[in-house]
Amino acid sequence: MRLNNKKNRCAHCKVRVPLPKQLINRCSCTYYFCDKHRYPDQHKCGFDFMAHDRLNLERSNPKLNSRPKGGLSFTRID
Repeated sequence: MRLNNKKNRCAHCKVRVPLPKQLINRCSCTYYFCDKHRYPDQHKCGFDFMAHDRLNLERSNPKLNSRPKGGLSFTRID
């Protein structure tokens, strides 16, 4: 895949991509693609989706060891 300087062209086949399609067919690797090459396996995307998803999971799910246990955090009322 060659780098393209023109933003309104497909990065793989250099076909002109209309403005509405540019918003839809932008890949995570920050390039624009036509309808034929918009999926990552069709344009040999270099973006690491697994590492990106693992990072999102680590951010959204904190570790449970840092939280107090449910039984130890309550005090008895006499």
